[in-house]
Amino acid sequence: MEMLELIAETACCITSAGDITRYPVPTAGGKPDGIAAGPDGNLWFAEYGGDKIGRITPAGEIAEYPVRTANSNPSGIAIGPDGNLWFTEPGGDKVGRITPAGVFAEFPIPSATGTSFAASIVTGPDGNLWITVDASGNAIDEESSFDKIAHVLLPKQVSPYRIDFPDLNLKNVKNVRMGVNATLVPAAADPVIGVMNQRIDTDMQGKSVLHGDLLNQGGQTVNIPHVIASFYDNDGKVVWVSDGYVDQALLPQSSEAFAVEIPKSLAPKIHNFHVVVNQYSLNNS
Repeated sequence: MEMLELIAETACCITSAGDITRYPVPTAGGKPDGIAAGPDGNLWFAEYGGDKIGRITPAGEIAEYPVRTANSNPSGIAIGPDGNLWFTEPGGDKVGRITPAGVFAEFPIPSATGTSFAASIVTGPDGNLWITVDASGNAIDEESSFDKIAHVLLPKQVSPYRIDFPDLNLKNVKNVRMGVNATLVPAAADPVIGVMNQRIDTDMQGKSVLHGDLLNQGGQTVNIPHVIASFYDNDGKVVWVSDGYVDQALLPQSSEAFAVEIPKSLAPKIHNFHVVVNQYSLNNS
């Protein structure tokens, strides 16, 4: 017996013995979400971050189909009674349909406010498709939670980070799965340091360098910002961990650039990365 699960920008085939095989999704930041077995013998999944519907064969071959509506954030997906795949578009206020041949159709969700926040979808016993929506047009709630991450290659290094749940009540969050390209924000009450504009560039000397900006969102000066970057391959395995210090203090509500050099031999293997920041402030570390 096998099942397929979506974890960290990959589709994972899991046997009943617990053996896992990962298949990376081609679109970086695709954020695969719902998944369903299709009538063609393949698995179909929604890419919330990529605005695409993906199809993966039992052999692991992946095809992607862009959804017509930009920023639609496809989420739930189910096989319909007509033999097609139906999916929700929370960002587009629509329900979409895709045939096994890749032909799309979209249907607006009626709402007095024009917003529906469609999420899950399932075929009911009456032969119709059912979806869950919040058609009030109002945000449900907004809460945050704090946690920490332990480093694989730096086992004594523990960095706190913050998880935000926009428009969602915390009591409705059952579990959290984080992709390896997620942005982490240190969870200190003050200062809070945002890691912004992360990207891998090639410098004038042909070296691969991770660049970004640190934004001090709090009211306390950070004297010594310490950047830790973890780099991952296509299978989500750590291939390199590096760190560095920003040579200027971070003043409240100000930003400073950072750069972490990547070894030339490892640069072609890197698919994703995580950046976390530790800090030392006067009388507080």
